[in-house]
Amino acid sequence: MSVTASSHHSPPGWRLVWAEEFDGPEIDRNRWEFAIDARGGGNDELQYYTDRPENAFIRDSCLVIAARRECYTGTE
Repeated sequence: MSVTASSHHSPPGWRLVWAEEFDGPEIDRNRWEFAIDARGGGNDELQYYTDRPENAFIRDSCLVIAARRECYTGTE
């Protein structure tokens, strides 16, 4: 179930100032940016940060971030 700004009830004294519903077919890159790094974010982790659609996508109005074990040698 998705909570929308109009249906969200904030506690007294609180006000919703930003929300993302993920109700479109893909991630809105005007609202979100991807960290792209082949060195594990700069701390020598053995992983790649990518903007590939296999790793981050929308499914059933939910953001899915998927870590994948694979042989990948990006150029970033």
